[in-house]
Amino acid sequence: MDYISEAVEELSGYTPADFIERRVTFADLIHPADRAQVSRNILYAVANNEPFDIEYRIYHADGTRRWVLEHGRPVYGEDGLVRTSTASSSTSRARGWRKRRSAPARSGFATSPSTRPT
Repeated sequence: MDYISEAVEELSGYTPADFIERRVTFADLIHPADRAQVSRNILYAVANNEPFDIEYRIYHADGTRRWVLEHGRPVYGEDGLVRTSTASSSTSRARGWRKRRSAPARSGFATSPSTRPT
């Protein structure tokens, strides 16, 4: 990882340097029950060069659990390998997204529980 936004500190409690210098990885913070689904979704997006939207829980450095809604897309280098993933995350948006997804489907909006951790 070459760059990570300063906003990661508010979300995770860890500084960008903690991630860049590999003292912590974002995968380390993901709730164990959500790890497999997050991995599957990202691997699928990378394999198919598609954007992804993933909702999952992380543990903040202070020990609290936080919901994250991550939007991202793989970015490939000249050699075809993924060099970076652009993403944005928000605990408050995740809360709203969960609420909308749990509401009854209407106006063509359908929920997809298979992509949402329980």
